[in-house]
Amino acid sequence: MDDAELLRRYAEEKSEAAFAELVGRYVNLVYHAALRQVGGDAPGAEDITQTVFTILARKARLLGDRPTLAGWLFTATRNVARDARRTEQRRRAREREAQAMNDLISPSALEADWNRLHPVIDDVLADLNDGDREAVLLRFFHGRPYAEIAAILRLTEDAARMRVDRALDKLRALLGRHGITSTSAALAVALAEQGALAAPAGLAASVTGAALAGGGPATAIGMLAFMSTTKVVSSLCATAVILALATAVYEVRADRRAEAALAATQQRHEALKKRVQDELQRALAADQEVAALRQSVDQARAAQAAERERVAQAAAQAEAEAIAAGNAFLTAHPELKQLLNDARKAMTSATHYALYRELGLTEAQIAEFEELANSNVQALRIDGIPGVRPAMVLNSGTGLPTD
Repeated sequence: MDDAELLRRYAEEKSEAAFAELVGRYVNLVYHAALRQVGGDAPGAEDITQTVFTILARKARLLGDRPTLAGWLFTATRNVARDARRTEQRRRAREREAQAMNDLISPSALEADWNRLHPVIDDVLADLNDGDREAVLLRFFHGRPYAEIAAILRLTEDAARMRVDRALDKLRALLGRHGITSTSAALAVALAEQGALAAPAGLAASVTGAALAGGGPATAIGMLAFMSTTKVVSSLCATAVILALATAVYEVRADRRAEAALAATQQRHEALKKRVQDELQRALAADQEVAALRQSVDQARAAQAAERERVAQAAAQAEAEAIAAGNAFLTAHPELKQLLNDARKAMTSATHYALYRELGLTEAQIAEFEELANSNVQALRIDGIPGVRPAMVLNSGTGLPTD
């Protein structure tokens, strides 16, 4: 039994035996082709083999006209293996990214980055222009979201985000002059760590009180209390800092990816929307043009029909008037009847004179012929008689016009 018959039995009768026979014929071909495609990964080759035969079962009706399935199975195996390799590559890329993220937000890495930045960070911040410095301080040292930064700086949210990104790039370049190299993401994490640190508890109240009291010096006991609370607050914030830094890095990367995807989607949406509107406009214009053409054709047909009717009526009226005029003329001139008869006889004699001579007819034969001919004449062409049509139909018996 060939492949086509086995596949037909499976497709139409759901014969598991027929499909098992197909699998037995080609499982070696598919498995080893998959094994070569995935570089000897046996479990991966088994998964690909399972997927290929699942596709075969799903497309059994479409493939029933093939005498052999070897070529189709080989191509399907290559396609499935290619998709599997791409999936594996994407998975490994995500794992590398996650590992890099973990390394980036680890406490030891953050401490090392900040230890390098600490001596020069204020100097490079001072080298920024006012707008860029304000954006960095609001974002990383004050922890403001982009929407609030945009409102404070009187920008759009996208413009505020771009200003922060540009300021980070400028900071990175300035730090490079001091021998400190870093990525913008790592720099953002280090700055965010410092922005997440809280001031000592009670400092705000102390500062407010001192300021309102005229700037008097703090007591030694107050200073000792302030210093002792710093370590306590730092230890309480350690876990929150790590989570906040991870969130900050993820937010920066996710925001950029989301913005790019959103912009591309919006552009595609606008393009499709415009195409749909253009097509609708063209369809509407075409419908209107067709309707106008149909109306023009209907009007032209109606005008032609009316013209034909008018011409027919005018012709009928003219014919009736001509006949009436002829009858009236003959009635007013009865002597014309004899003239018409004589003219008809003369025309008959003149028309057939050559025939008479050729046949050698006698006078009696000619008279008999002309009598017979004149008795059958139904029409006589008369010119130059007022009120009479050029083709006047006459009655052979009475000599009067007939209908």
